[in-house]
Amino acid sequence: MSRLTSLHLLDTDVVSTLSRPNPDPQVAEWFARAEPGTLAVSWSTVFELQFGVELARRGGSPHADTFERNLLGVLRNRRFRVLLPTVEAARQRARMFATPELRGFFAAKPDARKPRFGEDLTIAATAMSVGAVIVTMNSKDFLLIAGHFTLPGVLHPATGEWTVQPPSGSAAVPKSLRRSSELFATTHRTHRITAGRQSWIERAPACSEPAKS
Repeated sequence: MSRLTSLHLLDTDVVSTLSRPNPDPQVAEWFARAEPGTLAVSWSTVFELQFGVELARRGGSPHADTFERNLLGVLRNRRFRVLLPTVEAARQRARMFATPELRGFFAAKPDARKPRFGEDLTIAATAMSVGAVIVTMNSKDFLLIAGHFTLPGVLHPATGEWTVQPPSGSAAVPKSLRRSSELFATTHRTHRITAGRQSWIERAPACSEPAKS
């Protein structure tokens, strides 16, 4: 199986943050400084975001159309690869679903407001199948998964902290990203960006052609 090197898989919370008109400035700066061809999202993130759109629409929310425009902005952004399901990811996901300690990711409580589909497990399985570092602000859940499976690395984009260190010398982590201090040595600008309802990610500068795998 060919591996995608220098790849960072963005969790849904990171993509959602970047889709806002005024995202967390530290997350936005991390995104802006990432090397061309190193960013990806899982098909499961597309599912989660579209599911949120449909719930908002069925609930009569006036923001449903805005949420969908934000999602389309992500899908049109050439900085991302969208990783589709593969046999290896499916097998890894099955192993995770069969792990009793991880049932809480998909077995919703009776009084839960919305169902749980185990998308964190799907993202983790996808990352393992291609050797991608998981970029998330939800470190706690992925640390739990890492207690049972060897993840390629888990990075918090706003703090630069590694919840799960990548394997030493791993090709999954570009040299410019291996030391989080390199990303956060400069003072973060906290200016607000305003452009109507357009999401920040739609205004982010496009990179050159993604690196070929």
